[in-house]
Amino acid sequence: MIPREELDLPFRERVRKQPELLGGEATKPEPCPIECAEDENSQRYTWRLLSPAMLNEFFTLVLFVVLLAVVPIFPKVIPGEETVERFQLSFLDIARTQHQFLYFYVTGTIVALTAFFLFGYRKELRAGRKSLDACDRLWGFSVYTASIPADQLEEIWVRQSARGAHLQLISDACIISGRTSNSAAAVWVASRLRRFYGA
Repeated sequence: MIPREELDLPFRERVRKQPELLGGEATKPEPCPIECAEDENSQRYTWRLLSPAMLNEFFTLVLFVVLLAVVPIFPKVIPGEETVERFQLSFLDIARTQHQFLYFYVTGTIVALTAFFLFGYRKELRAGRKSLDACDRLWGFSVYTASIPADQLEEIWVRQSARGAHLQLISDACIISGRTSNSAAAVWVASRLRRFYGA
């Protein structure tokens, strides 16, 4: 039982009063998609957004784009006749015969941007004694940063969804969230962070 007035306490204070809130210590899964570097005063975790599940989604998108390009879905108008033959032309046929490449320009751009984002996106989490800092990078360039002072961190947990596990670090002013491909890896990082800030 946790008294109501303790629910909004910083994580450190709540754990000192209720040590059982640390939970069990999780073991590092093998293989682990999250890289870890640490010393006695800090921990640094990095991982790519790309995962086997997201790679499958990407190849499904590419397959759908290719299939839609070759499947005949447009009617063919025969000159001099009133009849229209349905489902005779595909985007590929239209590109070959009428030199209209708009479909390939649009879908090619979407696929290229998706690949650029997936293969280049990397998340970094730095846990220090004074603050918890997050930085998302796209091909080495910072695109998102957030920071939670250590004495304002209220909760560290893992949320499961249909698209994977989300490591969440919560304060009143900010929520830092990072999607991981492996729920066991997210649980392991959450366990280590709880012990780091609960000490």
